Amino acid sequence: VASATITFELQGVQSKEYCGDAPLFNGWAAGEQNCKDRCEADHACEYLSLWPMYHYDLNWCRLTRSCTDRQSTRWKVSIFEKHVIVPPSTTTLPPTTTVTTTLTTTETSTATST
Repeated sequence: VASATITFELQGVQSKEYCGDAPLFNGWAAGEQNCKDRCEADHACEYLSLWPMYHYDLNWCRLTRSCTDRQSTRWKVSIFEKHVIVPPSTTTLPPTTTVTTTLTTTETSTATST
């Protein structure tokens, strides 16, 4: 069975905005890939906001379900949208069996004489 492929699309360019919606995670990540891995592991995560490295080679990472509430910040932040690509199903169905039923009726007549 083929598994889904997950990709992340950069939304525009770095800007001084981030997804201010309720966070699923809001903390340090060991680089961009670590932040993406956190989002990939959380089925509810649809967006990630990633601040530049500035503290012991760590990035601030914020995961959200949506990105409708853009908030301002003094740093340039990258916003990524998660895309899940599910391959078409290749399920093999069992062979079909056709059953034909024939119904035979017999008429019986009774003669009455008077």
